[in-house]
Amino acid sequence: MEYYNQTQDDWRIAQCCQFHDKALVKRYNLGTTTKTYALKEGGKERVQSKAISNCKKLLDIISTYFPTQPKNLRAFRISSELLPCYTLDFTAPWYDEIRDEIKEILAETGRAARKHSIRLSVHPAQFTVLASNKAEVVKKSIEDLEYHALYGQYMGIPAEEFSMNIHLQGLYGGKHEDGISRFATNFPYLSEYAQGCLSVENEDKKEDQIRNMAWFALWGMLLYPVGIVGASWLTLDTAANLLSDIAPTYFVAISALVAAFFGAQAYTKGK
Repeated sequence: MEYYNQTQDDWRIAQCCQFHDKALVKRYNLGTTTKTYALKEGGKERVQSKAISNCKKLLDIISTYFPTQPKNLRAFRISSELLPCYTLDFTAPWYDEIRDEIKEILAETGRAARKHSIRLSVHPAQFTVLASNKAEVVKKSIEDLEYHALYGQYMGIPAEEFSMNIHLQGLYGGKHEDGISRFATNFPYLSEYAQGCLSVENEDKKEDQIRNMAWFALWGMLLYPVGIVGASWLTLDTAANLLSDIAPTYFVAISALVAAFFGAQAYTKGK
């Protein structure tokens, strides 16, 4: 099977969450707030106003910006900040008060997306790990996935047409196979809609590339002195001097890269 589709032309390149054109930032970029501000006086009003404003901005994006784009660019990853502080326990009654208004705006957004053939997706953050070996992490991950799935549900988009993409992160707590097993065990706890829209990135190739790069860098550190000696032995004095001059910078940079990789591996396996 070919990895890349070379026959269909209905492919899309998605824009991710934010606009960087100064002329569009104020109009389209979503606002947010934090738990700290939500707990302060006026926090309820701040959270509710941001949520309503964000939903209206999303409707504006889908209704006015993407219809002007070529079909292959009509795809958008919606920010996780659409409904600020939604997964915090104390904001649940706040959202219940404005839920009907949110549903109405997002339903109109969904209709606009279908009308203009705009594909929508979300990408929960890296701490959403359905394959974790810690029950509390899995619990929080399920809550976060259900929150993101709510976008598609409120917009009335069928699960198979709304992508909620995450990293498997199967290396948490052991071998990759262990992570896959935990993921499969925890998957049924998701709602039917969340299961239907969930997609998982293939991390294997990326991990292999990073691992190979780290080992290549490590071997480079070990062979670097050989290069200096070899250049001197071949009477290539200028080359030997250049290699010697850049050696401190080279070793610091490569050491940092190698240490970061193996440190991250050790940390991941300790999860």
